[in-house]
Amino acid sequence: MAAVPRSFIVGISGVSSSGKTTLARLLRDIWPRTFILHEDDFYWPDAQIPLKDGVADWDCLESIDISTLRSSLNYIKAHAVLPPDLRSKEDQNDVGKSGVDQNVVAYWQKRAGELCDAGGGEDRCPPIAVIDGFLLYSPEMKEVWDLLDLRLFLRTT
Repeated sequence: MAAVPRSFIVGISGVSSSGKTTLARLLRDIWPRTFILHEDDFYWPDAQIPLKDGVADWDCLESIDISTLRSSLNYIKAHAVLPPDLRSKEDQNDVGKSGVDQNVVAYWQKRAGELCDAGGGEDRCPPIAVIDGFLLYSPEMKEVWDLLDLRLFLRTT
């Protein structure tokens, strides 16, 4: 039985609407064996979201189940796939076009395929997990970002 290739975990963080999910989906479309883990899928249930001035505060670390997020990343490290019990609500959302020319996407798909072929075929390319979330690199999330192999931060005006 062949060994499962080690996964490569890419973290994409940045302010809201900076393009994190769009970039994650582009990477998934271009590179073989890429899947996405969304920080949004780790929010606590509505009743457990902290209140700020009487309004649910979704923009704070206390609204995220960091322990389950960390466990999911550890599972990905060990098995190179999403945990079987994780069902992404975020990945069901429809997103408009990325604005990236399809010829550019096709070029990078071809290039990724060539790199995989040079390494022995698509099944020899490491699985890539992309996690997107706006709070990934806060100091309180160090136990999460220590599990990432590559960290990207998107800035925008």
